[in-house]
Amino acid sequence: MDHDGLGLLHIAACCVLIPGILAFFWRDPSRRRSCLPPGPPGELLLGHLRVIPKSGTAIAYANWSREYKSDVIYLKSLGQPIVVLNSTEAAVQLLGRRATNYSDRPRFTLFEVMGWGATLTFLPFGPQWRMHRKLLQANLSPSKIRQWHGLQVQESRRAAASMLAHDGTWNATLKRFSVAIVLMVSYGIQIDTDDDEYVKIANDALYVTGNGGLPAGSIVDLFPLARYLPDWLVRDWPLKFAREWGWAIRKLHDVPFAAVEAEVDDGIIRGSLAHALLREYRSTKAQGMDRSFSLNDIKGASGAIFIAGADTTWATLVVFMLCMVLNPEVQEKAHAQLDSVLGPDRLPDFDDRPRLPYIDLILQEVFRWAPLAPLGIPHKSLEDDIYKGMLIPRVGVVENTGAPHIAADPPWITSVVVSSIVFANTHAMSRDERVYKDPARFNPDRYNPLADGTPGEPRPVAHFGFGRRQSTPVGVSPQGPCTHGRSQAKGVFEARKRRQFSMRLLAFGVLGFVAARVRSCVGQFLADNSCWMAMATVLAAFRIDKKHDEQGRIVEPTVKFTNGGTWSDRAVELLGATLSKG
Repeated sequence: MDHDGLGLLHIAACCVLIPGILAFFWRDPSRRRSCLPPGPPGELLLGHLRVIPKSGTAIAYANWSREYKSDVIYLKSLGQPIVVLNSTEAAVQLLGRRATNYSDRPRFTLFEVMGWGATLTFLPFGPQWRMHRKLLQANLSPSKIRQWHGLQVQESRRAAASMLAHDGTWNATLKRFSVAIVLMVSYGIQIDTDDDEYVKIANDALYVTGNGGLPAGSIVDLFPLARYLPDWLVRDWPLKFAREWGWAIRKLHDVPFAAVEAEVDDGIIRGSLAHALLREYRSTKAQGMDRSFSLNDIKGASGAIFIAGADTTWATLVVFMLCMVLNPEVQEKAHAQLDSVLGPDRLPDFDDRPRLPYIDLILQEVFRWAPLAPLGIPHKSLEDDIYKGMLIPRVGVVENTGAPHIAADPPWITSVVVSSIVFANTHAMSRDERVYKDPARFNPDRYNPLADGTPGEPRPVAHFGFGRRQSTPVGVSPQGPCTHGRSQAKGVFEARKRRQFSMRLLAFGVLGFVAARVRSCVGQFLADNSCWMAMATVLAAFRIDKKHDEQGRIVEPTVKFTNGGTWSDRAVELLGATLSKG
């Protein structure tokens, strides 16, 4: 046979063998592809890379959840499976009750480039994560944070005096308030002015995390080796931004820690986390004992309190100011309760909290109405799981069914072993019409018991993250037929059904979530106290009104989030709130 004949034979063999090989890898032996959660159709090769919007992502996920009548949706970006949980029930069930399967995190390569590698939020589940969690829990438990009540009262009153002295200018003062508390807790450092060096350090770090993109949303998160390629080759804006601004995160970790080291060298004893851990570290080193944590671990744990606490508190207070501007009737009701409890001559303290329930309701409604991180920090699945007949895959199952409600990829792409990234969409949860009547309305009274004695609508549980219930083993429910959205409500439930659903969710949430705390925020109690005290003090001292321009016309507030899901200073300028003496 001549060479041409051999060439044709080889080509013919390839035409037969290659499709067969691809078909072998393409097939899904368990035939579970059709049970994946629904989602919009993708594109060849790219999947949903260009389908998922860069801004308003949580809103898009919520819209798809309604469109496909399922509280769980499935997408894929360059082969990476993405599962989005759009209801509290789904998040509590998967991230809480089955949390052993979801307690881990995907690798956040972009945030490693920024400098967040040793921070609890982004650590993978394992020994180092457990150690960081233990260090923080020991210092931020509900009993431990009582020692900071006096600091929170003091800083709230200093903030009120500053705002009064500066004609109701509030942004810089509330930011200093937020930074002052966590800086004292984490490093024992006191700041006295709105333009303190440490406020600038926090501002820079907040800018980086707020504008660097969503966690697990960059090209380098999908292809970690791309972090070593030059900018002109990768052309990934978040990576370029992280490289240019990494100094801000390093400064946040290094500068306050250097001040703590200097004080410990001089024998100064303070009650901060960094002081306590550094003394313990040096003591065990001097005794020749094995140290359970390193200096970088101390920096990471202290820095986590610093940036997360400052960001959460300040952003919550910005949302509070917006809500008070937009809802003067709520503000009036709060003023009435404050006046009845405090009288005209004093400001609140924590002893007043049980007698000021409406301030607590306002705080809860602020948490619900505008979640600070609408998609939170993603989890990842360790094993295949089934929820309501839908597969939550560990392996990226390649789809090519042609069905409009199933994510599609080209048939010649084979699946690879990669964990699904699992997002809890707190925006969708806060707008769930099965749970909240008129969810777009800011209404603190929604949580009060109804006239017939039944409970009101459940308080939000997603704003501090979802964790796992330690006593619950991993359990994968038996695989059954697909039930895409079979239990999803169509339209707005009538009041009776909504109350019944809310009561079931309340019981489910209290038992399945409050006890499920492994991946939830360890600083939630400190942040809750800081926010409550600031809100109560501002409402007791001031009226919050819309701004007026130079012509005396009312300036209507404009809401603007950064692409990282937090507030920017520009957003505060657009908010248009001003304070006047109450």
